[in-house]
Amino acid sequence: MLAVVVLAAEGVGALGWVALILMVVDALGGGLAPIGAVAIGAGIVFGVAALVAAAGTWRRKRWSWLVATVIQVVVLLGVVVAALSGGWHSALTAAVALGVAGLATVVATPTRRWLGVLR
Repeated sequence: MLAVVVLAAEGVGALGWVALILMVVDALGGGLAPIGAVAIGAGIVFGVAALVAAAGTWRRKRWSWLVATVIQVVVLLGVVVAALSGGWHSALTAAVALGVAGLATVVATPTRRWLGVLR
């Protein structure tokens, strides 16, 4: 199912970005600013939530549709806030593409039917 693949990719990608950021900060020998710590925490929470939603979707649990939909909306809102506060960056384009792809697959009729949300 496409929704499982997209959600798993988002979860692994978010956790990968967190690991990369932590490695760069460690290599530079600096500490994290408070907003950086919040961003790292949000990335971890998002990554774990996306992997939980992917696992729930794989097992055809009805609650996974709600979790996945909330994750996609939060991603898109987060990208809008990041773009408005810090300017547009090419990484934000990838985040928008993943968010839109995830939302499109989650709200698609076959996915909702498969999860038992739509009969």
